[in-house]
Amino acid sequence: MAARRSQSFPNLFAGGSVATVGRDFTDRAPERKAIAEALRTPGGHLLLVGPRRIGKTSLLRAVQHDIRKKKGPPVLYLDLWSASTIEDMTTRLAVEASAVLGQKWTELVKKLAQRLQFKLEVSTLPDGRLVPIPTVSFRESPLGEQRSRLVAALDTLEAQAKAHKVHLGVILDEFQEIERLGRSGSEDESVSAMRQLRAAIQHHRHVSYVLAGSDRALIARLSDPKHGPMHNLARRYEIGPLPEAHFAAWIEDRFVAMGINARGCGSAIIALTGPRTRDVRTLAESAVDHARASATLKPEELDAPLRDVVNQRRPQYEAAWKDLTVLQQNCLRAVAAGERRLTSAAVLERYSLGATSRTAKALAVLVDDSVLVRDGTIHTFDDPFFRAWVIEAVLPDVGLTLPITHLPKLG
Repeated sequence: MAARRSQSFPNLFAGGSVATVGRDFTDRAPERKAIAEALRTPGGHLLLVGPRRIGKTSLLRAVQHDIRKKKGPPVLYLDLWSASTIEDMTTRLAVEASAVLGQKWTELVKKLAQRLQFKLEVSTLPDGRLVPIPTVSFRESPLGEQRSRLVAALDTLEAQAKAHKVHLGVILDEFQEIERLGRSGSEDESVSAMRQLRAAIQHHRHVSYVLAGSDRALIARLSDPKHGPMHNLARRYEIGPLPEAHFAAWIEDRFVAMGINARGCGSAIIALTGPRTRDVRTLAESAVDHARASATLKPEELDAPLRDVVNQRRPQYEAAWKDLTVLQQNCLRAVAAGERRLTSAAVLERYSLGATSRTAKALAVLVDDSVLVRDGTIHTFDDPFFRAWVIEAVLPDVGLTLPITHLPKLG
């Protein structure tokens, strides 16, 4: 019976990325409450900071759903991660305003069009509503103009919210991309897209903002007490990993729901991937496919599911490896093997790292490029599946053969 169920039941980890609201979403009650409160409170702007793939997008979408279900204030959600220009962000804001705020807000879109020189076309939304959607022809315009249009769009939202006597919430996911894309190399160092946005946002009383980001280095510069344009603009809220025991139990419960006995596999999966929810779900999804036939999964049987994920990503890892310098490659071999004291004489010699200063610089570049993550003096891979690829594909080049599931010793 269990075997039949496991072979026919949909994979509850499928997708491996953004969780949907409901049984697919677990815990985060305090975070959901804090974010919802910020979006409902005039001037209650929130800076939500956490590493990539930890579940920020799922959390933000859940809060948007919660507020809509309770008939709270309208909430606009913009994912800025894939935007190529500031103009793309302005367009997304106008489109999201049309979709979320409804036909009575057609006036807002028309005012946006007049103020920002949009051209309008009529588009049909999934629910059948006809709304005017702006098309923008300014993606190659000077950055100063693009920044001004984004600020004007947010100011228009504030003006319309005030006119309609309502409160709005705006979520800017990966907001730091505004700063990254908003200044050209030819402009003065004092130019800051976020500084221009701050000048507008700090006067908004009818729109509250949640600014979510993962680039800690850039966010630290933006929040610097001396010159940071975001200093004291929003209350900072850190989002960390789910409690391991809770997360592990939830993973195993999902296996049970699919008719698979996976006792002990929740903690084992987290140990291999780290605590980031997207990575955990990716390995768990692969593990389900391997466990369907027998309806059982043991912690020591995760090597094949892990290898499948690595093989799926092999082309991108091979390409990334070729873009590294020899010194950077050797640094990654050492980190993958679990070496802790990367600048010790023994490690420098074993992995042909050369001088301590050169190794330190190579590690710094790998951290800046988000290949590695540094915690004190300890370096780990940002992507656990890239680490597994390094172990299996290139670590043998220095005479080390380790299982793909090898984990470094703690301490």
